[in-house]
Amino acid sequence: MSVDATRWAWMQQGITQSQKLILLSLADRADENNRCWPSIPRLMGDTCIGNRRTIINGLKALEEKGLISVSRGNGKWNVYTLLGVDTREYTSGKSATSGKSATSGKSATSGKSATSGKSASQPVAKVPLEPVAKVPLESKREPKQEPINIFSASHDAAHSQVEPFYITKKKRKLTGKRLETFNRFWAAFAHGKGKAEAADAWLDIPELTNALVEIIIAAAEREAAARPGIVEKGQTPKWAQGWLSGRRWEDEAAAAPENPDRPFDDYLREKGVLP
Repeated sequence: MSVDATRWAWMQQGITQSQKLILLSLADRADENNRCWPSIPRLMGDTCIGNRRTIINGLKALEEKGLISVSRGNGKWNVYTLLGVDTREYTSGKSATSGKSATSGKSATSGKSATSGKSASQPVAKVPLEPVAKVPLESKREPKQEPINIFSASHDAAHSQVEPFYITKKKRKLTGKRLETFNRFWAAFAHGKGKAEAADAWLDIPELTNALVEIIIAAAEREAAARPGIVEKGQTPKWAQGWLSGRRWEDEAAAAPENPDRPFDDYLREKGVLP
């Protein structure tokens, strides 16, 4: 670990949070020549960045900014060198030679220093190092955001600031008035199977006017009411997709009795479709 490299890394500006974390990890692993060779998985573990591509892009950005140089190892490993680290020289309490005189360890005359009788080389005092505060990596991470369920048509738009929508089986987006009317139809049809396919069929209905919506919903309610009898007879009830694709609401309207307990025309008048 290089204290100078770590101090230098903390001082760098103009880089993103993820790039700062990568640079601190390299500095923490640097040797006395400001070099290190951690693997991509090691850097992911040091920085708590779970995306491999983020690490690779961060290293590339640091190299482009001139903060590191990369010596690529031909499939083995890369060696990263920190550029611009102000390395200070420290000694171990001895002189640059051996703690004795520059010639034979004694003075040239009597084996002692000409002044005090001690070695001419005095130990160099250690320079006290200021402690470098380590900031937990967790504090540098971006706050976790709750994911938005884009597949739910009932998501609260006031919290997400995203218009509610529903993704169909064919990966089309159902929004706005179409989504609102589809939800009404789905509730009226009351057969909770094949919703994504039914959404595609709903999008394929051309010129879906308010009057047509009311007719379809009324027919869907009658279909839902008749479904238990169909099941009792051992028959398979219709799914919403086939019901819509076959325009079965027209069959339902044609099959409606002229004088039922609740005439269909009266129902449409209640819904405001007919005058």
